[in-house]
Amino acid sequence: MTLKQPTNAKGSSLLEYLRVLQPFLNEYGVTEVVVNKPGEVITEGRKGWQFHNVPKLDFAACADISKLTATYSGQSFDERKPIVSATLPYGERIQIVRPPATLSDRYSLTIRKPSDVIRTLDDYERDGAFDHIVTDVVGLRDFERELIELKNARRFKEFLTLAIKHRQNMIVSGATGSGKTTFMRSLLQLVPDDERLITIENVDE
Repeated sequence: MTLKQPTNAKGSSLLEYLRVLQPFLNEYGVTEVVVNKPGEVITEGRKGWQFHNVPKLDFAACADISKLTATYSGQSFDERKPIVSATLPYGERIQIVRPPATLSDRYSLTIRKPSDVIRTLDDYERDGAFDHIVTDVVGLRDFERELIELKNARRFKEFLTLAIKHRQNMIVSGATGSGKTTFMRSLLQLVPDDERLITIENVDE
């Protein structure tokens, strides 16, 4: 992030408080800047994850950045609404979590920088990104081969049962009212009773 002329007073105030993170946001190759506790910044980049001591980034500084981000993005941010997702003035995405969703002595800030590099498909091909795509049954595990056989034979009930047994990822998609939730409930009946399930829903269904 390069500090340019801010576009408004809210942006100006936020950028001023973000100066403590500026060296990390400006570093070429850094893609993510994380604060999980006061006084420490974690960055992810070409050298992997790195930890940095930043004494100036105390609890009060984290709170100020968080409140100003909420104000800048026009969101409520308090104990009843302890999470804010926003875009900073120059394009970085940020997610902030505050108490009581975190420990009482810390805020969690995660900033994702836009990529410095634009890659073409030629770049991916040259770097071997497509070399490990599985196009046939060679190298598949036994249950994966069986899944392919069941799919090809259109034995979809057995296919789904085996897929859930082996905890395979699934996407159930369809138009509004097409029966996605009802179908998902049918699939859930195949999950053993002693399995722990976590659901994330906009509306409790």
